[in-house]
Amino acid sequence: PIDAHVILQQTVELFQQPAAEKAIRLETRLDAQHSVISADATRFRQILWNLIGNAVKFTPLSGLVSIRTSNGVETDSHCLVISVRDTGIGIDPALLPKLFRAFEQGDLDVTRTFGGLGLGLNISKTLANMHGGQLEAASEGRNCGATFTLSIPLLLSDDKKSVADDDIEVSSTSTITTTTN
Repeated sequence: PIDAHVILQQTVELFQQPAAEKAIRLETRLDAQHSVISADATRFRQILWNLIGNAVKFTPLSGLVSIRTSNGVETDSHCLVISVRDTGIGIDPALLPKLFRAFEQGDLDVTRTFGGLGLGLNISKTLANMHGGQLEAASEGRNCGATFTLSIPLLLSDDKKSVADDDIEVSSTSTITTTTN
C-alpha cells in the first residue's frame, strides 16, 4: 500500500525548478478523500513523472499545469483519479488514438521541436494497466492544451472502506495549491 498523494507531492516537487525556469505555474489540488492504492511506488512515480514532465515540457512560457485528484460522487468512488491539465500546445484530435503507441509523437514539428523517443506515454499506459488502472488523453486541438487522466483502484478493505481510513496515516487529504512564478 502507498499513499498516492505523498508520491504525487514528491513528484510535483521535482518539477518546481523546470517549471520556474519557464515561468509556468504548477497548481496542485488534492481533493480526493482517499488516496491509498496498491502499487509499486517506483512505477507509480514513473507514470506521474511522465505526465507532469510532458505537461511542463509542452507548456509555453507563463503557462499553467494543473494537477488534481478526486474520488467523489462525480467519479468511481473506488478509484483515485489524477488529472494533469496543461495550457500547452495541445494534441490534434486525429492523433489521440495513436498517442499511447510506442514511438508515436504526433507530427514531425513536435518531434523536431521537443525531441524524445515517444515511449513515455506508452510506458505510462502499460504501467497504469498493470496496476488495474486506465490512462486517457483529451485535447480540443492544437494550442488548446491537453488533459491526461489516470484512474487507479483504491486499496479497499473487506468492509469496502478505504484502507486509508483504518491502517495508513494519510499525510495530505486537504486541498493544497502550489504555485511557481
